[in-house]
Amino acid sequence: MEKSVRYSISTFLFLCFVLGATSFLTLAYDPHRSSPQVITLDHAETVEFVILDTGEHLPARHGVVLSQDWRNDVPLDGRAPTGLVSGQYTMPFILTDAPTGPKSLLIPRVSRTVKLMLNGERIYTESEQDPNQSWEWYTPRLVDLPESLLRQGENILTATVVASFYSTAGLSKILLGPDAAVEAVANRLNFLQAQLPLFANLATLIMAIPLLLIWAQGRRVTVHRHFSNYGFLAAAMVVFAFRSLHVHAGEAPLPIMIWVPLVASSLAWAVGFFSVFLLRQSGVTWRLPERLIIWAVVAGTAVLFLFPQSYFAENRTLLFYVPIAVVGVACIAFVCVRAVLRPERDQTLLALALLMIVPPTINDLSWIVGALPFETVLLLPVAMPTVLFAISLTVANSYAHAWVRAQEANAELNRRIEAARKELSQQYKALIIAERRETIASERAQLVEDLHDGVGNRLSMLLAQFQAQKLPGIKSLRECLDDLRIVMTARDVRTVGEALIDICHMNRTTAEALGIDISLDFVPQVRDLQMPPTQILNILRIGQESLSNAVRHSGSQEIRVQGLLSEAEGFILRISDIGAARARAAPVENPIGRGLDTMRARAARLGGQLTVTQGERGWTVECVIPVGSFSTTKEGVTEARPISQLAVAEDQNEL
Repeated sequence: MEKSVRYSISTFLFLCFVLGATSFLTLAYDPHRSSPQVITLDHAETVEFVILDTGEHLPARHGVVLSQDWRNDVPLDGRAPTGLVSGQYTMPFILTDAPTGPKSLLIPRVSRTVKLMLNGERIYTESEQDPNQSWEWYTPRLVDLPESLLRQGENILTATVVASFYSTAGLSKILLGPDAAVEAVANRLNFLQAQLPLFANLATLIMAIPLLLIWAQGRRVTVHRHFSNYGFLAAAMVVFAFRSLHVHAGEAPLPIMIWVPLVASSLAWAVGFFSVFLLRQSGVTWRLPERLIIWAVVAGTAVLFLFPQSYFAENRTLLFYVPIAVVGVACIAFVCVRAVLRPERDQTLLALALLMIVPPTINDLSWIVGALPFETVLLLPVAMPTVLFAISLTVANSYAHAWVRAQEANAELNRRIEAARKELSQQYKALIIAERRETIASERAQLVEDLHDGVGNRLSMLLAQFQAQKLPGIKSLRECLDDLRIVMTARDVRTVGEALIDICHMNRTTAEALGIDISLDFVPQVRDLQMPPTQILNILRIGQESLSNAVRHSGSQEIRVQGLLSEAEGFILRISDIGAARARAAPVENPIGRGLDTMRARAARLGGQLTVTQGERGWTVECVIPVGSFSTTKEGVTEARPISQLAVAEDQNEL
């Protein structure tokens, strides 16, 4: 919570800094600055107004300060005259030195048409246009002064301006001086008022194209309202750009009665679309503000076309610009407050861009109401498309990042699908193999049961007959039954403890007949140690071979079977005879006979090793099997396998 508050305070201070810096730059920059050689004509000795429609001469005014905005200097009983008005300004100036070199004159702003006379000679004339077709705009006038007309001492410049009071008419101060110095100011104003707005608005139109395509594609594939944000932003960019580009037209393409309200309403539509975009971009899901804005724009557009042009022109500040400004300021304030309360990168960047519009907007509105000099450069035609372009870049960047993330997510999804497909394929193959093994296991289980029920019973009956008749071969029959019993034991038992108990039990009868005692000792962990049937069968074979050799060849009184479990070594099966070992013809390294190699092979098959050592009291056979070599499940418990994994195939020769 404390961290979020710090972020909010930091964001608020940063936004205030940006607003202050932009305001300072707006107020401090003077595009009309010139060299000391340039003379500034900022006073008119007299101004005479004539209403052209009636020929009425209005009272002359003396000592008028330029710039003069006609709306702030109404010369007729507190009421502005209708129709076209001609204003003639007489401006004397003094040249202290004799004129040398070419001179130029620059009028930064004048409304409609202007005619200039120097010392009684006409030097510049603009033809009057049809008031129903001409479009009044405010480009600078750069006029070359004939060197022959200039004289040292007093000169008189007369400027006749023809315009309407309702068209923000007036005359700015005039700059006069050497060509190079005056042209530098003219080029600067032309860049700020013509070239830069043209470039900015063309760039805005170009940037609106991909946003429109994104909006159209989004509308085609989904009904999600997120894509409509791009449509509203693109619509605002297109409308505002075309509205700003109209000043580059010499004549209106439509009658003035239609063209003026059409251009005026385009600003309302641009602000309306942009306001809806700001609300949606800020996460507002409430539709009522959007509907109010759109209906207000529709109503305002209807009013513009229904009201008389003169009435609208006289009251446009209150009827038109104030409502638009209120809507724009409210949306900008909402975005900034949200950026402060919930600081996010995109929201903060959007708030910064919007704050950069505020000082230019205040500048232009102040000029519209006459609070700033008439020659003030309008900044909104440059600032608004620039900010729209910057916002569109931010939106496009966010869309590009979202597209990249979607592609990455799609690639990750495809990778997972492919991995899942491979896993399913492997599982399917494993299932097929398992089913085959299950079938084989079932057949082998049936085979073992048949061996037990058939061959085992017949061997038991045959052994009983041999014993009753005391025929030779009893020992061989008993060994066959023991081998069969080992296979059956491996199938039935699941722990090493059970296997050791069974192997000792199978050899105890023979050992007792020879006076040998078989003892079994194992730790509790060995009793519960689980192994699959294949491994148990190998352990049974090793134990059977070792016990058989000890019973037949050791000559000891006792045979000890031990099952141990060591963390370092694993499972240990140790079989030792206690007593003097019987002399044998076999070499020391192979005292038990040819079964030793088989036992070592079985131990190696289990991943362990088998050693035979001779001590003072007898022989010891030790088989060490690492616990890690046991077949266990993922939970650490030995997997119970079907009868197919018995070593029937491995020992079929023994059977």
